[in-house]
Amino acid sequence: MPQRIIPYSGGLKIADSGGLEISFSRKQPGVESAINRLTGTEPTERRPLGQCEALRWENGLVLFFVNRDFVGWIAGPPVWPVPKQSAGNTCGWSD
Repeated sequence: MPQRIIPYSGGLKIADSGGLEISFSRKQPGVESAINRLTGTEPTERRPLGQCEALRWENGLVLFFVNRDFVGWIAGPPVWPVPKQSAGNTCGWSD
């Protein structure tokens, strides 16, 4: 899979898109739909974390939502290098 998702401090940027991004505070249905299109897959895991919901994709991306608002991400293997990187509210996630 070509790497089209670029995590950054304010959310996710989309490579070769003319500046499109998925910024924090976007609503979950739109964010999830966009990531599904970009990765070609659905989340492999959905985990409640208190008031948060975490969604993990097979490419190592984990997104966090509070009240269906996009609030944080973790990017790690297999697509992103070690050590894992994160931004925003990761809701106490641990593998």
